[in-house]
Amino acid sequence: MIFIVARFTVRPEYSDEWLEHVRSFTESTRQEPGNLWFEWSRDLEDPNQFVLLEHSVMRRPAPSMSNPTISSGRYEIHPNYWCVHRTS
Repeated sequence: MIFIVARFTVRPEYSDEWLEHVRSFTESTRQEPGNLWFEWSRDLEDPNQFVLLEHSVMRRPAPSMSNPTISSGRYEIHPNYWCVHRTS
């Protein structure tokens, strides 16, 4: 079983577009074998912060983790102009 939690702080000028921007990636990941859920949430106190929760039952890495096309697509999800990089 794999459970992933990722937090993204999106630049304020792009936060209203974020979910649409990641729609294709979200939909393709939800179709992967063993995927139980792949959900985005928006923070109630900070509308620029999003949390991604993914839960899957797989023994090998999913295509989204190893496919070069999707891996390069990950860069499109959070380049510097979309997100603020934080260490905490």
